Order: sequence, then C-alpha cells, then structure tokens
Amino acid sequence: MNTSTQLSPLRKTTKHEQAEALAIEQAKHFGIDPNSEYGTTLIELATTLYKANTKTHDLWALTVDGLSELDKSDRIAWFNAKRFLSFQIAKILDNLQNPCAQPTNPSRPTMATLPLRVLTLSLIMLPLSSQPVL
Repeated sequence: MNTSTQLSPLRKTTKHEQAEALAIEQAKHFGIDPNSEYGTTLIELATTLYKANTKTHDLWALTVDGLSELDKSDRIAWFNAKRFLSFQIAKILDNLQNPCAQPTNPSRPTMATLPLRVLTLSLIMLPLSSQPVL
C-alpha cells in the first residue's frame, strides 16, 4: 500500500506522491480553484493531512517495532499519547464539519459532548458516503 496516496480521491490513478501535489490534484478533482482563498486554504489543510497520514504509518511501525522492549510505564505513556492524538483528530473533524457551531438542537449531542471511546468508534465505523445530519 502506498501511504502517500492512501487518502487521495484518485489513489488508484494518480501519478503524484508528494503531499502538496496530491492536495492540488484533490482540489482540482472537486472543482475548487487552487488559486482562490478557499482553494489555497483547502490545499494547505489537505497537504497537512497527507503528511499526517504518512507520519501515522511511521508511528505505527515504530510502535510495532518497539512495543515489546518497553516497560509497563512506557507502554502506558505511548498508549496515552496515541489516544490523545485520536482526540485531536476527532476535534479537527468536528471543527471541519461544524465550525464554531452552537448546537441548534440542544438534545442532539455534539462531538465535544461525547465520550472519547464513543467518538472514536463512531469515526471508525462512519461510512464514507454518510451525509451530515442537519
């Protein structure tokens, strides 16, 4: 699996492997002008996500290679650090979907009010074709 193209909407056909080139290709794929304010911001964010995905795979490999050599306190530290990264990713997703949102329906929980375990499971199980609930 090519981790650099894993997130690309054109992952099976793209010729690009550099994060910024993939992000520009992604913007164009969705009809976004890469030179507009929206396009440049989208490209910067997508570039960061492509790089983050590669670093996530790097961290996974380091974890697999080094976990057996760690004592219990270091294993717990590694787990907690990765768990907090999961929270940060979930918060970014919430910000992307609901920027500065105040719940219009107070009975509907937001991602900020859900326990991390429920939030992480819902993100993992979220189908790619899901439409936001309005």
